[in-house]
Amino acid sequence: MREFLQTIVQEARLRRVPKAQYLLHQGDTPLDAFVLKSGVVKMCEENERGEKILHLLRENAVMPLAFFSGPNQVIKWAYVTLTDCEVFVLPYERMIEKMREDSDFALNLMHWFSLEVHELLVRLSSMEQTTVKDKVVAALKFLAERHSATKRGGWRRVTFPVSHQLLASLVGVSRESVTMSLGDLQRERIIRSEQFTTLDINPKRLAVGGA
Repeated sequence: MREFLQTIVQEARLRRVPKAQYLLHQGDTPLDAFVLKSGVVKMCEENERGEKILHLLRENAVMPLAFFSGPNQVIKWAYVTLTDCEVFVLPYERMIEKMREDSDFALNLMHWFSLEVHELLVRLSSMEQTTVKDKVVAALKFLAERHSATKRGGWRRVTFPVSHQLLASLVGVSRESVTMSLGDLQRERIIRSEQFTTLDINPKRLAVGGA
C-alpha cells in the first residue's frame, strides 16, 4: 500500500470481494470510494453488444476514477472484479474531506490519478491500430508492463488467467480474430499459454516481432 494512502485506509473498512462481482454498476451514484488492496478490477462499458474493457486497475487504485468530481456524480462505467479482490471502503464525503484537510495527500492523489489517466489514454489510443494483430500486440504490451511478474528466460507471466474473450473485450474485436492472432504470436514464440490458465509474454520478442 502506497504511503500516502495509509492515512485513509486506517479509517476504512476492508471488504473481500470474489471475482466477477460488481463494485460499481454503470449508472450508479456512489456513496463510497474504494482503494484496491489486492487483485484486479476491470473498468468496462456495457451495452447491448456486450462488454468493452476500457482499463484494468491494479493494487492501490482508487475507484471510481471520477472521485475528484465528488459525490452525486453518475458513474459512466462499471467496475467489476476480474480476480478475487480486497478493497478498502471509505465514505465518499470522508475522502473529499481528507483532500481538503491534507494538501500533501491531495497532491499525491492527483499525481497517481494523472499517471493512471495517462496509461488509460495510451491504451485507448492503441485500440485505433489498423490490424487485429497490432491491437492484440498493444494489449499484450500493456499486460506485460502493468500486470505481470518476471519469469526465467526473459519471460513475463500475467498475474491472472487471460482468455481469448478477455483479450477480445480489451481490444474491441471478435474472439475468433484474437484466437488467430494469438496463434501467430505463439508460433513466433512471442507468447506461450497453457490451456488458458497462464499467459507468458516475451517483451523483447514482442517489441521486435510485434512492431
